Amino acid sequence: TELQELVDKVNAVKAGYQGAIGTAVGNLTEESVTAVANALATANSILALDGRTPAQIAEAHLALQAAIDGLVTVQPTEGKFYTIASACTGGREGKMIYVNTGGGMNFNTAGTDLGYLFQFEAAGDGKFYMYNVAKDRYLSTAKAHNGGQEESLAEETTGAKKVTIKNLGRENVVGLWPEGGAMIHAEAATGNVVAWDNEQNNNGSAWRIVEVEDPTTTSFDLKIGEAGYATLYLGCAVTVPAAVKAFPVTVDGEWAVF
Repeated sequence: TELQELVDKVNAVKAGYQGAIGTAVGNLTEESVTAVANALATANSILALDGRTPAQIAEAHLALQAAIDGLVTVQPTEGKFYTIASACTGGREGKMIYVNTGGGMNFNTAGTDLGYLFQFEAAGDGKFYMYNVAKDRYLSTAKAHNGGQEESLAEETTGAKKVTIKNLGRENVVGLWPEGGAMIHAEAATGNVVAWDNEQNNNGSAWRIVEVEDPTTTSFDLKIGEAGYATLYLGCAVTVPAAVKAFPVTVDGEWAVF
């Protein structure tokens, strides 16, 4: 009976992740999904036997559970830049996590501010540290649902939470579990990022991790008009590196004059 219940449960899960197989961050690897399909086939064949033994049932049960536990979610790559956008409904779809001026975490519509950019640093055991580029800080604690302080971030990894990233049975959609805490959740009423301890609520706790262009290598084309001027507006704060100088530029014929 327990094996049949597990088979039914896995079949329901399997039906949900048919579109979630691929190489993009948040998808499930084809190899791990195939392992589940093979384990299901074995379990179903044993259930169909008239003379099945307790040992066969136990073996099928263990193989199926191991296959489910072994589902592999494609993880972010160290050194690359990502946004974390809500994949839920209720007016939250596409809104991205950002770090506010007080060091807390909220979510809002897409912006050009570097506060929306995150990197994922390997923390061992398949977990990651979440690093915010603009604030130079790591995810450390989660605000409790309907109470407590806002999400805060540590200055160094010594105070950071290790985060587990798992597919939620949808294409490119993951749950984010800080170590020792609940799922990272988009609270619709406040726009805050909170900790939600109900893992069944895959709606508000569903996210898409999307790779974006490296902001340190982005280039811009400037077209100097007839007036002899061109303006570059980035829409976000930038820092000129210590070894680099910025100059006003004028044009004299075909020459740029600094």
